[in-house]
Amino acid sequence: MLVAALVLAHCDGGEDTSVWDTGCDCDAEDESELIVDGCGEAWGHHTICIESTEKDWRSLHEDPYDDDAIRVRLWFNDRRPAQADLKIHGGLSRTFKKKSYRLTLRESVPPFAVFGAEEVQRRFVLQASWVDPSFLRNWLTFTLLREAGGMAPRVDFAQVYVNGSYHGLYLLIERVDALFLERQGLETAAVLYKAENHNANWRDKADPLAGFDVQEGPDDGHDDLGELLRRLTRTPRTEEAFAREIAPWLCLDDFMRWQRVHSFAQDYDSFTKNYYLYHDRVAVAGQAAFAFRIISWDADATWGNYWDGTPVPADGSPWEGGDGWYGGKPWYGTDGFSPRLFGVPSYWERYRADYLAALATVWQPAVLQARVAAMAEEIAEAAERDLAHWGRDRDFGAEVARLLEAIAVRHQTMVSSLTSAP
Repeated sequence: MLVAALVLAHCDGGEDTSVWDTGCDCDAEDESELIVDGCGEAWGHHTICIESTEKDWRSLHEDPYDDDAIRVRLWFNDRRPAQADLKIHGGLSRTFKKKSYRLTLRESVPPFAVFGAEEVQRRFVLQASWVDPSFLRNWLTFTLLREAGGMAPRVDFAQVYVNGSYHGLYLLIERVDALFLERQGLETAAVLYKAENHNANWRDKADPLAGFDVQEGPDDGHDDLGELLRRLTRTPRTEEAFAREIAPWLCLDDFMRWQRVHSFAQDYDSFTKNYYLYHDRVAVAGQAAFAFRIISWDADATWGNYWDGTPVPADGSPWEGGDGWYGGKPWYGTDGFSPRLFGVPSYWERYRADYLAALATVWQPAVLQARVAAMAEEIAEAAERDLAHWGRDRDFGAEVARLLEAIAVRHQTMVSSLTSAP
């Protein structure tokens, strides 16, 4: 069953005619029934069809670092067409042959229910998963973090078509925005910082905004972030001082969950970037104490995968041994706060106990491997089609096998290192 339609073939517009002025004289009921071959069949996940003028599509890709958006028409599964803005997404990923994209529904368009009938989303990322040919590392890591009680976007899968032609398999990732915060039970009148580069290293600095981008909240000031970093760096390393000076400013449960999951996943790229810091904006206005919360973002450099997609041994650690990496250990990352927090005996003992408990139960290799294998089976045909379409010299089955092995190796590595730690 074809689930989406491209109206361009039914409306005389020509290559450079705007998709919003195609000459269609169709009411909504007729438009929803216009179906054209070339936009994909229904499968177990999502089908997304994008219609753009050829001129706009070329201009979007001429300079991948240009942050301008183009206006597109979007079909999501069997919904009627919607207006949306599309731009290229990512940092390093902008250099890859297969691009990632951000989609934002126009305000006049009702939000889509993507991850549940009772929820709605307006902004999405279509991540190319070029770094991860298994397409599963983000999905696995974020799933484990949410199940542990942390915050991370949900991930699904979509086959994407552009102007009637197949474009690839993509990760469909919910954006961190006001609707996301609402779904987490958080205030939407928020301050939200995104860690964009490795200067967001959890250490005090002259410019607290170095490494961060303001996603929500005022564009100037940032005394809140500066005060957080000062406390994390300068508070005496005792349980009493941390409870008094840091706990009201940072949700330490969040921080420890985030460290457990990302260190277990052997994350090479998320301890000093690729996360959000949130707090309620009202608390700042009232100068009251509040706790920053952490939201994860981007976890494809995990489970034996380096940040550029190069395979690495899963029993290794990119941060172990010190020399410039703040004396990291296998069980936490490269940020500047972890060594201080886990240098306090009560926090370390609690952290290690929770870590070992997860490894003995929900993080057992057989449990995780079964979940990964089941999802791999669901997306295998789509993933193999994508890799062939983009000329990738990678075998999907071999990539999944490498991920399954990495899960077992990481489990053994973390059990060994945690049980032998002082």
